[in-house]
Amino acid sequence: MDGLFLIDIKEGIHRSYHDLFEDLNQPVYQFSNSIEYKNIYELYVQLIRSLILDETITFKETHFTSERAITFQSFPNPYYGEGLAYYIKNIRQRSNWKLQMATSGTTGLPKKVYHSFPSLTRNIKMNVHRADDVWGLAYNPTHMAGMQVFFQAFLNQNAIINLFGLSRTQIFSCIQEYSVSHISATPTFYRLLLPATEVFNKVKQITFGGEKLSEGILQNLKGMFPNAKFTNVYASTEAGALFAASGDQFTISEKIKSFVKIVENELWLHESLIANSPDLQIQDGWYVTGDMVQVTSWEPLEFQFVSRKNEMINIGGSKVNPNEVEELILENAAVTDVKVFGKPNSLMGTILCADIVLQQNTLSEKEIKAFLKERLPDYKVPRIIKFVPAITLTSTGKKSRI
Repeated sequence: MDGLFLIDIKEGIHRSYHDLFEDLNQPVYQFSNSIEYKNIYELYVQLIRSLILDETITFKETHFTSERAITFQSFPNPYYGEGLAYYIKNIRQRSNWKLQMATSGTTGLPKKVYHSFPSLTRNIKMNVHRADDVWGLAYNPTHMAGMQVFFQAFLNQNAIINLFGLSRTQIFSCIQEYSVSHISATPTFYRLLLPATEVFNKVKQITFGGEKLSEGILQNLKGMFPNAKFTNVYASTEAGALFAASGDQFTISEKIKSFVKIVENELWLHESLIANSPDLQIQDGWYVTGDMVQVTSWEPLEFQFVSRKNEMINIGGSKVNPNEVEELILENAAVTDVKVFGKPNSLMGTILCADIVLQQNTLSEKEIKAFLKERLPDYKVPRIIKFVPAITLTSTGKKSRI
């Protein structure tokens, strides 16, 4: 129980599992269903207390929490005097606990969803072989992917190293100093690590999802993490983590096949896989995800993700997938990151634009357009290109396309 629990260099936090247990093993909790916190450690302590009490919670930073003052009540701790293993064993049996979360809001307003303990931990792996894992947390800790990293680490009593919001240099330092073995992040986060000037041999697992990761960036990452297994995960706030693949092609197992269908190249999921929410539209027992896919096999069902349906941009009656254009621009080694988006125009309706982050000022707008015109039809070439210091991200670390 003396093992490391949490490191957050930004906040100067260094906590062991012994420290965590001391904060949990109190006879009485002052508890509120609306969690307000000053740092990630406070967040985790209050989250675990809510599980111990089997009480529904929401995070005060979410879009749906009112501004009224938070009220606390005294609750006796039912596990007081027991060991940490007893706490974890009973937490795994929670039946009434719910967590209110907000969807990412990448292309629209966030929606309210409620997750149970089983739905949040559906794919958590627990065994003795994971005892020495060290998790790099590269997500907002209050969002779906961040919660899944927390539960994967906490239920195995692994260390969590908070990488979210750090600079490239700080991330490298933390990975090296704390021997991070597992990292789960968006492709946007991984792009920040390039160019691959460092090699981290102790990293065993790289997980990515939420956006498409280009083949060029993937190969660079494999050079940076030569001993890592790379896993592409399909997950959403509405459904949690569902599918995993080594590349960009997902194969749906027989176990889950009856809960998945493709309608006009759009992924639909059975409502039994979806979190409880008054804001989600369910059609005859199915949730329409808005994720467009390309089916490569029907038996077994295999597909690749193409884009979000509402990410497609209408340019003069033709549809443009911004991910396709971004992938081509990222082929240039001078480009660190890019966002392609539509901008309203009084004459043309919508014009295609691109914000580009360069490693060095060695590339011009003219050169980028010439490169794209050789590979794309004219309507897919951005009319306006701006060089920017950084791409605006959502609170989940994805590109904001609003």
